[in-house]
Amino acid sequence: MNETLKIVYLSSFPPRECGIATFTTDLTGALDTLHETVIDSRIAAMNTDAVSRYHYPREVIFELDRTCEQDFISIAEKINETDDIKLVNIQHEFGLYGGKHGSHILFFLDALKKPSIVTFHSTLPSPNPELHRVVRSIAEKSSALVAMTNRSKEILVSDYGIDEKKVSVILHGIHSTPYNSSGKAKSDLGFENKTILLTFGLLSRGKGIEYVIESLPPAVKACPNLMYIVLGVTHPNVLKEEGESYRNSLIQKVGELNLSAHVSFYNEYV
Repeated sequence: MNETLKIVYLSSFPPRECGIATFTTDLTGALDTLHETVIDSRIAAMNTDAVSRYHYPREVIFELDRTCEQDFISIAEKINETDDIKLVNIQHEFGLYGGKHGSHILFFLDALKKPSIVTFHSTLPSPNPELHRVVRSIAEKSSALVAMTNRSKEILVSDYGIDEKKVSVILHGIHSTPYNSSGKAKSDLGFENKTILLTFGLLSRGKGIEYVIESLPPAVKACPNLMYIVLGVTHPNVLKEEGESYRNSLIQKVGELNLSAHVSFYNEYV
């Protein structure tokens, strides 16, 4: 009888509203379904602090406070002590883990004795020395790395000096769905005869939405039916630290550029 490969994913997880959480749900669900008798996925869920809790599903077997160094060490030690856990996959985003540039993840990797694969959701080019040190250390302490685009792999190799043999490219992917014309959806949503630009996801300053807005006046002049839609709530960490100041600055910029007829914000989680 084949032994089940139990994998623990260090990540955020629903019901926490986070893109990485959604991705991890899709990834673990797909792997468990595809390899039903071979792979069994479990989650070590990242919480935003020591007191914020979620009603997690049964797949979540550990919880960590992103700000607590000891949590990273103790959970790694618990994984070491659990014989049927064979592999750890770290879904990496710099803001997900505590410390400068998410450096708390290094406490986890230092303590972990099981094989680990780190999936980089973001790779930042031209790093400063501290960012370079953190990413290099993650690479050195893990068994393998995953990048989501060929360009991301190039950055890891050229800007961080990571051995290209250690980095595999696995494209992000989307849900499998049949192709349909956008005509009916546009009509249902009231955007018939509009040329739509869409940004969706959690709002934060790193998205650079202001640059899109600033570039719109000549685009609108050339294409009068242009509509730019910004769909998504403000990232919970941003909301806690600075409220809606970024969203409000974007709305103000739209007004200053007389683009109200061409830009719409939908403050909804998707």
